[in-house]
Amino acid sequence: MTESTQKIPVWFWIVSIILLIWNVMGIMNFMSQATMTQEAFDALDETQKSLIENRPSWVMVAFGLAVFG
Repeated sequence: MTESTQKIPVWFWIVSIILLIWNVMGIMNFMSQATMTQEAFDALDETQKSLIENRPSWVMVAFGLAVFG
């Protein structure tokens, strides 16, 4: 019985690294929103504060599921 091993193509590694970076950016974004301190919240302008305060809780749940799923 002979075994043949194929080298993984370079394009696969490039795409994998790009997608890993994309996922890490999503995790960082989610964590920064989920763990926002009061000082960071106070530094936002009024429009951003309004968007965060009026966002339904299911949005953060869906965002978390999308990022970690």
